[in-house]
Amino acid sequence: MKVGFISPVSAAQFGGVERYAFNLLSRLAEDPALERLALVNFPASFPAIPRTRRLSFGYGTKETVRAATSSAFTRLTTDVTSFVLEEVRPRTPVPWVQEFFRQVIYSLELDRHGPLDIVHGLSHFLPRFVRHGRLLMTVHDIGPLARPDLFEKRDVAFMSVSLRNQVRRAGHLITDSRFTRDECETHFGIPGSQITVVHLGVGEEFQPTDPEPARAAYGLTRPYVLYPVGTVEPRKNIKFALRLAETLAKEGKVQYDFVLTGRFIWSYPRIETLLREAHERGLVKFLGYVPLRLLNSLYSGAEACLYPSLYEGFGLPVLEAMACGRSVICSDLASLREFAGAAAILLDPEDLVAWTEAIYRLATDRMLRDRVGREGRRTAAEFSWDRTASQTIQVYETLTE
Repeated sequence: MKVGFISPVSAAQFGGVERYAFNLLSRLAEDPALERLALVNFPASFPAIPRTRRLSFGYGTKETVRAATSSAFTRLTTDVTSFVLEEVRPRTPVPWVQEFFRQVIYSLELDRHGPLDIVHGLSHFLPRFVRHGRLLMTVHDIGPLARPDLFEKRDVAFMSVSLRNQVRRAGHLITDSRFTRDECETHFGIPGSQITVVHLGVGEEFQPTDPEPARAAYGLTRPYVLYPVGTVEPRKNIKFALRLAETLAKEGKVQYDFVLTGRFIWSYPRIETLLREAHERGLVKFLGYVPLRLLNSLYSGAEACLYPSLYEGFGLPVLEAMACGRSVICSDLASLREFAGAAAILLDPEDLVAWTEAIYRLATDRMLRDRVGREGRRTAAEFSWDRTASQTIQVYETLTE
């Protein structure tokens, strides 16, 4: 079987989607039934994976124009294509033009290295003009459509059109959770038979370990609670987290530092300002992006891990914290309940009193803290990237029967 993959990578810093791509591809590359794995638009910063081929865009405009005006692109004229390739380029800030450029160039690259049996978009994107292979797309969440109040208007406007088009283009969808599957059915009218739930996994590197490397790297000299934000954006409920930190500091019942981590992919100046000011005042310690080599150590040193997010398609940091044996307090969201269940303390993400009391309970009740940590590890052990890869291959086999 020959499979082409469209990159989900948006930055050199590895977040949840990038970890999904790397762990999935690493395991798929070990399966001899997959004879060719072609990677489109994977940057040099993405780690090398054996038996995969990264497709390059190293060909001239004449070749591109000739390919673009073939039978698959009869609607595109030579002049339009030349303009897109030579003048527009993806550096333009206009998302619609970026989208058009990606559609054309990714389709050309896949056609040059085809035929493929499956074209798998690993996060919310599929090439419009590709001429071969069954189209499959992984949908991690549909936040801009399901909770537009948590996103910028420009993102909602673009994603409302783009994501709908991508979903309808796909012959089949993979979702990280039953929650996201149900949302896709509701918002896009796609029958459940065209959607397969494949839960994410947690890497073997996430297990209880020595916290000293992270403590030394970030100067963490006091006990701390940790909010592993992931990507900093409004749906991560940062304002609430800062209120929680302020409440803990004022009441003084526990002497914990409040540590947040996260990467900035999109521009949210107000949130950036709030975090910077809180960090400068000593209210929180904002560490920014934490590389994988230190993340396990950081989890392992936390007194508790907090995750008061307002919307999630899955919630990988919660699973990683559980694998490290940490007690987790997280939002009572359908996507988190799906795997966390009784292995975490689930609370209303806007109930400040409940969160404060839960932290105090974990701080003073060792039996509770140990039980939640134990249940978390047991739950996390059920989620492996091997299983994610195996179930993904089953989808490939079904689509190519």
